[in-house]
Amino acid sequence: MKFKFLVIGVLGVILTSFSYANQKYKKSFEHQEKFILYKVADLNNDGRKDVIAVTEHAASNVQYGNIRTLIIFLRNKNNKLDEILRNPNVIACSKCSNFESEPDPFAEKRISVKNGKISIVQNFDIRFYPSIAIYSFKYQPNTGHFMTKSAKHILYELAEDGKYKKHVSNHILKFGKRLDIFNPDWPSLIGIQDKFY
Repeated sequence: MKFKFLVIGVLGVILTSFSYANQKYKKSFEHQEKFILYKVADLNNDGRKDVIAVTEHAASNVQYGNIRTLIIFLRNKNNKLDEILRNPNVIACSKCSNFESEPDPFAEKRISVKNGKISIVQNFDIRFYPSIAIYSFKYQPNTGHFMTKSAKHILYELAEDGKYKKHVSNHILKFGKRLDIFNPDWPSLIGIQDKFY
């Protein structure tokens, strides 16, 4: 009799877990959301393996293509992942570059983590000049936030002598001092005319 109740109990747990997972899958499917990057690393220097991920889903405005959301999960003392940050702005939309042959600034999916510092590199063009956006963030235990360490746009201007001239601008104050509120406003960079932006 005890064995019978045990089997029924285990079966109930399995069915409940399956139902919950199916609901989560259905919700993601309905929103056409999928993971395009999933990286495991220690993001807050506590010795536990955390997760940084990027999801993608279709935008309502086809001009910008698909939009992306950066999500950070930190592993707690019980070895479970807690979602602590979700930013729908830091990763460029799939058509936010002025470079026609490669309209996706995040095509190379360049996110790296070293010593707890998250670095994100994305390519875009300004008035046909090759440009790079380099953003970096690091967790601050005293505040519990990922603070912005760098928000640089690097532009290479082709001079008359055939050589490229490098222009660097920093936008921490404009884009945001924390990752959770960081917003480069990617759609505004489409067709921008200020080559020294």
